[in-house]
Amino acid sequence: MPELPEVEHVRRTLVPHLVGRSLTVQTIGRADVIRGADGHRFRRSCRLLRQRLLDGGTVTCLGRLGKHLWIETEGGRRLDVHLGMTGRLTLVRPGRSLTGVPHVHVTWRIGTREQDEYDRLVFQDPRRFGCLRPFGNGAGHQWVILDRLGPDGLTIKARELEARMIARHRPLKAALLDQQIVAGLGNIYVDESLHRAGLHPLTRCCAVNREQYVLLGRSIRAILRQAVVHDGTTLRDYIDSEGRPGRFRSKLKVYGRAGLPCLKCQQPLHTLQVAQRTTVYCPQCQPASL
Repeated sequence: MPELPEVEHVRRTLVPHLVGRSLTVQTIGRADVIRGADGHRFRRSCRLLRQRLLDGGTVTCLGRLGKHLWIETEGGRRLDVHLGMTGRLTLVRPGRSLTGVPHVHVTWRIGTREQDEYDRLVFQDPRRFGCLRPFGNGAGHQWVILDRLGPDGLTIKARELEARMIARHRPLKAALLDQQIVAGLGNIYVDESLHRAGLHPLTRCCAVNREQYVLLGRSIRAILRQAVVHDGTTLRDYIDSEGRPGRFRSKLKVYGRAGLPCLKCQQPLHTLQVAQRTTVYCPQCQPASL
């Protein structure tokens, strides 16, 4: 599943090609990837639905909070894009046919200028766990999904992290996966952040001291920044908006390396289950709390 670094990289690669350009909805292959304020899936295309998908709007900015990306147009229309597990928001070059390309659910034509490299934007999602949510002016609701999210992982400060976690008895790993506590972290970057901070995944939030929260906050921000610089992590499905895979996989210290030597201490990395997620850690570098 694309996490914060992957979504942020997609946002950054889209900005120069979309901001200041108009979008025209070209096709809606599956209306059920579009959801309303109450979570219901649309069943058929209509003029109102096309309008909510930013049809005819000029893009003013692309924003992001956690794993959510949104496109905003003049007049306040916004479209929240959640990539789920296999979603992609990709740019298409002029002249390229999409005939036979699988899982193309929505396409937009980009109002182009001379010598533009791309002329269409495509939302694909084989497993359809991702979705598009119109919000803002004319969509009937404002920030409903985003209001439920915690602070963004790229900017969260240690005191804020401590305040949101210190009273909880949940394991650190489970709490950090909760998007209402910190937005944007998933299995990959939680494992990497805990390893960098030297904290065991099962340590209770209430057992972590202030110094450790400072270190954890720094670790989260550092890992996420590094991953963004390397275009995110591609394990299987993720590619950016220009079709390129992420390059951070080779930088991972624990995730996906169960049984291999820890790159810090050379002891074998162990696994356990936390919040129904396979978790990789180093028992030497991340000792269990007494």
